[in-house]
Amino acid sequence: MGKLVLILFTLATFCSAQNLEYPPLGINLSGIAYWSTEHAFKDLMKYSSRWRAQRIDDKKFTWDNPLPAMDENGYPLEIGKENIFLETFVLSTAKRKHLGDKMIVLYDGKGKIDYWGGWTPIERKTGRDVVKLEENGPLVLRIHETDKNDHLRNIRIVEEKYENSFERNPFRDEFLNRWADMKAIRFMDWMKTNNSSISRWEDRPKPKDRTYSEKGVPLEIMIDLCNRLKILPWFCMPHTADDDYIRNFAEIVKKKLNPELKVYVEYSNEVWNGIFSQSQYARVAGTNLKLSENPFQAQLFYYSKRSAEIFRIWEGILGRERIIKVLASQSANPWVSQQILEFNENYKICDALAIAPYFGHSYGNPQTQSKVENMTKDEIFSELPKEIEKIMDTVKKHSELCRKYNLKLIAYEGGQHFVGFGGAENNQKLMELFFSLNRDKRMEDIYRMYLEKWKQTGGELFVLFSSMCAPSKWGSWGLLEYEGQNIEESPKFKAIKTKGVNS
Repeated sequence: MGKLVLILFTLATFCSAQNLEYPPLGINLSGIAYWSTEHAFKDLMKYSSRWRAQRIDDKKFTWDNPLPAMDENGYPLEIGKENIFLETFVLSTAKRKHLGDKMIVLYDGKGKIDYWGGWTPIERKTGRDVVKLEENGPLVLRIHETDKNDHLRNIRIVEEKYENSFERNPFRDEFLNRWADMKAIRFMDWMKTNNSSISRWEDRPKPKDRTYSEKGVPLEIMIDLCNRLKILPWFCMPHTADDDYIRNFAEIVKKKLNPELKVYVEYSNEVWNGIFSQSQYARVAGTNLKLSENPFQAQLFYYSKRSAEIFRIWEGILGRERIIKVLASQSANPWVSQQILEFNENYKICDALAIAPYFGHSYGNPQTQSKVENMTKDEIFSELPKEIEKIMDTVKKHSELCRKYNLKLIAYEGGQHFVGFGGAENNQKLMELFFSLNRDKRMEDIYRMYLEKWKQTGGELFVLFSSMCAPSKWGSWGLLEYEGQNIEESPKFKAIKTKGVNS
């Protein structure tokens, strides 16, 4: 324990003596789903799951029963058989005190709506129900009947206090205030970038979609958010998007985004990472184009090639000065950065190299899990400064490339990476240790040191991952776990909120 105190004291003294400051900070917003703990939208229906058809006389839960025809916004035109109902999960988290005691459900059309689980209707009128929220149980909305000539549609579920404002402003005040001082917002998860199937403009998500959990958040809504907060957007183009999609996307940004705001543009997300379909797509495309005999190199070359094509389309619509063109690479492998930048001299058409310098990844290795699960938090916190120093040694190599080609070095993601993988995610003892590390007050000091070291090493904008989500065996990614969490119990969030983020 004495050794740890000495290390942290030395770090604090060093930072103070050097008068180091944070880099500009951005945030990756967590994805939209019924299990989300962060609620950006006043209309909770935007978080709801896909529809599920259930036979009344069948107690077996299934997602496999066929669904009836839907209208263009995702509402059933009919229910079909009399012993069938449709349902959608609106919210499953027990962390719901921030929503108050009552919700207002508004709808158009005729039919029969029912509420199951953690809410109870206390007042019903045509087109408007008032429901009381319980402390536990998922919020499940069911449709038992719908009029074929005037089907139930446009269902909106809002807090009582927002009933008269959600149409003018779709965002909850608490959400806007939480991230108002960020420099940039990366919409990778809001756009459902990983494994995206969207290629044509007509397939894009639209503002009137029943839910944003299936296709993602519409461009118009993301632009609205950035306009309100005067924050730079970071858009990730779907890996199969055709040129028409890219042009239409850029045209709407030109038309609707505050002209004083620049735009970060990136092709997909982590195309180098084999766990995502965009990686395999790029490998096949690069191999077919004979960009290299090495499949991985062909994959990287295709990523660079397609990125450059996308950048040129954006430049033709918004102009070179309006967009910040990003090529993203693997933080642990500077060779990847070199391949991406130097292919066809594409460093000449980009503005920034982006990496994700996470720390703590090695502790989740399945081969060392028996050792790590028996380590104390003191031992791990005493090791982290040394690990971060090693990470920064690798960051310096990316920084040298950026200096060579006159590019900015930025972080598209980053933060702690305490999560098991390769089977270690199922180690309960390891998982609980990782949860505890993330909640430990010493994590605040580690984040401070980490972000200051990033800037000292030449890094500029650092986009943290991610805004808010509940911890699970898949990671403790949120700076916050849930809305209303005490900042003293949120060391990662406290670290970025107790210093200026737009320095």
